Amino acid sequence: MKIMRASVLHGFKEICHKYDLDYQALLRSANLPVDINPFSDSYLPIASLYQLLFNTKQASKCEHYVLELASQQGLAAFGILGQLMSTASTFNDAWLVSRRYEPIFSGNFIWDMEPSGTYIKMDFKPLIKFEYCEREAIELAVAQFCLIFSFLTGQKWKPYSVGFRHSSPQHLKPYKDFFRSPIFFNSEFDGVWLHQSDLDIVLPGSEPQLHTTLKQYADTLLAQREEDHTLQLVRAHIKHNLATSEYHLSTIASKLEMSPRKLQRRLKALGYSYEQLSAEVRMELSYLYLKNNQLSITQIAEMVGYKNTCTFSTAFKKNTQQTPRQWRQQHSIVS
Repeated sequence: MKIMRASVLHGFKEICHKYDLDYQALLRSANLPVDINPFSDSYLPIASLYQLLFNTKQASKCEHYVLELASQQGLAAFGILGQLMSTASTFNDAWLVSRRYEPIFSGNFIWDMEPSGTYIKMDFKPLIKFEYCEREAIELAVAQFCLIFSFLTGQKWKPYSVGFRHSSPQHLKPYKDFFRSPIFFNSEFDGVWLHQSDLDIVLPGSEPQLHTTLKQYADTLLAQREEDHTLQLVRAHIKHNLATSEYHLSTIASKLEMSPRKLQRRLKALGYSYEQLSAEVRMELSYLYLKNNQLSITQIAEMVGYKNTCTFSTAFKKNTQQTPRQWRQQHSIVS
């Protein structure tokens, strides 16, 4: 499924602040929830995330802002994958770990390692088709690669050169300052060149015992990935589309590129029904909205997909033994 860990948005709020951009408006423009927690282990549709990259470039009028976004990020943005890489023994070990466990983070791209004499070409290849933000998505991925391995090696490594298939930007200096290596645009590939000997660089953060433990945990996450992501994506689609009434099973199944019957079977295997998930998401949002006294009960009913206040109140009381108004009196946080 085309998803990516929400932690890719580490530093995005800071970028918005720097360029005086409306953080929440940009998230909404890409159909993303405004309450995203980039420090959580949640996942978001990759199409929406890349739409966000494109919209932010348009709003900031800065062609190199993704380099600044990458600079705001660290290994924390990659969760368990970052921990695995940082506790590996060598550059090569960290690379192999990143390839094996990358699906925990996304699974929507690959990096090919192609030896060539005394050099190695690291070729970035997306597994999805970019419609309008290919440049931003690729620059972010290559920038992250360079920053991560520079950090892992204690700043002992930098690429021999960097290549991008797309044309040269108007201003080259930010790219030269960021990569600190020769950069070639209109290149035959997107990625970096490095020396064969770079693979033998010993990582200062190597911890073999911890690394073994983390790998065991990562193996468990890898096995559960598809099932966990199915639930997260279905919840996310329901949450984002309740107010528009476009959250029905057939609609969500289509967005997940599977048949309604297949989605039903997958949810059943996980101990859920689509109706159960819909009800849970509705209640979750109801609790959030009811804490804000500026929203009327009627407005909230519409926002969580109920046709009228009466139906909403009946469903709410069934779950909480309280009416929405009674619950609000005990939990509201905005006067």
